[in-house]
Amino acid sequence: MSRTNRHPIFDFLEKGLQNTDSGLGDRSTYIGSSDIGQCMKKSYLSKTLGEEHNLKQLLIFQRGHVAEGIVKAGLANHPKKIGLQEQVEVKGYGQWTYVQSHIDFLVSFPKEDVILECKSISSPLPDDKPRLSWLYQVQLQLKLAKLQSGRDTRAIIVAVNVNTGEYSAFDIEFSEVLLNTALSRASQLWEAVQSKTEPEGEVSDLCAYCSFKTQCSTLLKNGEKLPDEVDAMVTRLKELSPLENEAANLKENIKAFMEAAKIKKGIGVKYSVMMSEIKGRETVSVQFLKANYPEVANKVIEAGKPYKKLKVV
Repeated sequence: MSRTNRHPIFDFLEKGLQNTDSGLGDRSTYIGSSDIGQCMKKSYLSKTLGEEHNLKQLLIFQRGHVAEGIVKAGLANHPKKIGLQEQVEVKGYGQWTYVQSHIDFLVSFPKEDVILECKSISSPLPDDKPRLSWLYQVQLQLKLAKLQSGRDTRAIIVAVNVNTGEYSAFDIEFSEVLLNTALSRASQLWEAVQSKTEPEGEVSDLCAYCSFKTQCSTLLKNGEKLPDEVDAMVTRLKELSPLENEAANLKENIKAFMEAAKIKKGIGVKYSVMMSEIKGRETVSVQFLKANYPEVANKVIEAGKPYKKLKVV
């Protein structure tokens, strides 16, 4: 629903959500672990200009709190009592006093501490691997937490899709290489904020959700103004994009019901639905072929044809 005809209750809720205290303090005065993994330009602009999110983005943020609440309920109500702390603040020292992080959950066991970092996702992760930005964040948390407590510490990233119930977890061990990269990015961002020097942007799939995308010089570089007719089509395409996810979720829910009810055809008031099992296509494992029959692989494997990909940001 557009802003012009939405119910006034949503204007009321938007104001309230914008006024919600994140508990993270004034983020313009320090570099947080989540700042490091983000686009440097985005982190810089959010610290120097501040951000005002619309209701849609605020609701997405709340989805992250829901994911945290799920993990918290599982930890706090487990029959085995554990030492559980949440939103644990850890800070750097010496030359890194401007670096700090807020750990979602810190679980203490007799011989070690375990960091649990919660992430809300809306689609499967590429290659079922954690985002690099998450790894930078957690590496910094591992280092700061161990410095603060002196205890052995490891981390687990828990990713939850609160819409579908899908979930993934990743065990994260300490990496000196990733930590050094994270600290280097923290230093660059801090220097940029202090000198008021805007860094270059880093283009990724997250650009579509950035508050500063319409004024980002990196995105606009080499761009050309679209004709009004094409601009209208792009706008409509962006508006329709969420419906693709909704349709996919509806299909999965309908299939889940029909499988549970053991029916192949359902009759509704306006439409009927049928479910059938389609035999999967035969495939060849490229990795297996390369590993076991490299001489054959070199002859039969060809690079795929390039294709155009349209992305609306």
